[in-house]
Amino acid sequence: RFPGSTWGIVGHTVPVERGNLIAQMYVQQGYIARRFGKTALIPYGEVTYSRDSKHLEWENKTLEGVGVKYVRPLGEMYVDVGTGMMHETRFISHQSGMGLKVFMDVSYSWTGVFGRWFR
Repeated sequence: RFPGSTWGIVGHTVPVERGNLIAQMYVQQGYIARRFGKTALIPYGEVTYSRDSKHLEWENKTLEGVGVKYVRPLGEMYVDVGTGMMHETRFISHQSGMGLKVFMDVSYSWTGVFGRWFR
């Protein structure tokens, strides 16, 4: 009823920015508002937080957003199609802005893989 996702990464993840330690965290939380067979309509909110050790403008920011998406399982894959309003705030220049995003995500259900590995 409350699908969500999260991820985080800390490390030297961009080879061109040698020596730049980057930390990023993301969380998205939704609510299944309506089902249409296997397809679900999900309003959601999301936040991405990013910082780095070299204080580069594009790495130091927050992105917040709200939107709605349709989610449909296809075997062990999921397809999300949706739209949302995003707000970005950059910490160095204190610039901010809003914009519309339209997206399609395709993800794989790792449950099947882990189920085979841990039997």
